Amino acid sequence: MINATTPVHLLHLLAGEVKHHAGTAAHLGLSLMQQGLETDALWRTADLFVHSAATVAAVFTPLPSRRKRLQAAFPDRGRDLAAMFDIDQSDLAGVKELRDSFVHIDERYEEFWMDEPTHNLAIRNVGPAEMFQMSGQRFHHWDDTRNLLTFGGAEVDVAKTVTVMGLLLQRAPGVEQELWESIGRSPR
Repeated sequence: MINATTPVHLLHLLAGEVKHHAGTAAHLGLSLMQQGLETDALWRTADLFVHSAATVAAVFTPLPSRRKRLQAAFPDRGRDLAAMFDIDQSDLAGVKELRDSFVHIDERYEEFWMDEPTHNLAIRNVGPAEMFQMSGQRFHHWDDTRNLLTFGGAEVDVAKTVTVMGLLLQRAPGVEQELWESIGRSPR
């Protein structure tokens, strides 16, 4: 029995998006961790991983600043889905912050330029952080020894995120089935 304030049809649509993007993020995260990608491919993979994982995070943790009309209509959407997928919303918290840094890179560069007097900037580094002796910020850093993806102050443990995405992908068919049954239909 579904115990949710969000309309079941909407939850079903969002569960389908979770399944799609969680599968994509898990695949891309595994590719990042396997190592051996040349630098350009690594950063393309990282961009797509962050986008897909953040899309999943946004479904479970909608921003309080989103359009007021939507917030008023579906205030419990994230909690309803988190309960159905049996996921802790905080497991995905860092992904959205990292995505924001990727998407708003122009603003991050401007902020850096204004705030960092030495203009000491490291961009798209790969390897342990200790290898790069610097006082400034790290823009796009992949620590392949700890599976950490960093941009400015945002950091994501890719291995942990892949595990969460795998759990979501595994649970999605059951969630979709339960949603279909609650409205008296069966999946196609």
